[in-house]
Amino acid sequence: MSSTYRPTIDHLGFTIESESDFRLYEQSQSEYFKILAKRSQRWQSFLRFGENKYNSAKLKRFIRKGIPNEYRPMIWMKVSGAKLMMKANPDLYVQLQSKLPPGDVVEAIDIDIPRTFPQNIYYKDVSTEPSLRPSLRRVLLAFAVQNPQIGYCQGLNYVAAIMLLVLRDDHKTFWLLNALTIHLLSDYYVRGPIAMKGLQVDLDVLSSLVKEHLPNVDHLMVLQKIDWGFVCTKWFVCLFIDTLPIEVHVL
Repeated sequence: MSSTYRPTIDHLGFTIESESDFRLYEQSQSEYFKILAKRSQRWQSFLRFGENKYNSAKLKRFIRKGIPNEYRPMIWMKVSGAKLMMKANPDLYVQLQSKLPPGDVVEAIDIDIPRTFPQNIYYKDVSTEPSLRPSLRRVLLAFAVQNPQIGYCQGLNYVAAIMLLVLRDDHKTFWLLNALTIHLLSDYYVRGPIAMKGLQVDLDVLSSLVKEHLPNVDHLMVLQKIDWGFVCTKWFVCLFIDTLPIEVHVL
């Protein structure tokens, strides 16, 4: 490969800055291509059957092995319950556009949006077309109005941004974010007396697992008086979106 390597863009708009990263990306894609093609054929065959397929053990097995790009928006919306929520309230998102959450929430969202995936061409600059920044802002503001018990929590910007990259539809993203935070992770982002109870449970589980399987690491954490929440809160709140490679967390 030429020494005058120019940054490459992947299928979701993320920039592959270095030549070595590009080589790894190209190698992984070429090795995984045959697997993806076979998985896509199996998904196509699986989705030909009736509605009961969406509650089957086979679907769970398929999802864990990875959803092909062409089916991911449909599967995310269907399995999460977001599609039913949107169907039951088809005009709500548009109605919420005329409202704003409290000023401090608006300010926090406006501060975080430019920090969200600046290496991605769709979030890099609002003047760059087609920019997803305006859509991301609309989703987060509408979500904060609809869910005052949550408002806005740092980390939701990354979650919503990934959803937008996959769905390319802010209306669907709004409902998918609702399905995730209200039904699937209902005690993860809420404020008040039980603030982030789900997060604390997961941190406690992680601490127990490290103590059992990596006692040296646990000993070091105790010795240095480092709390797992200090290290890992962002991992969990962002659902590992800004921690793991993009290919992992959108499978």
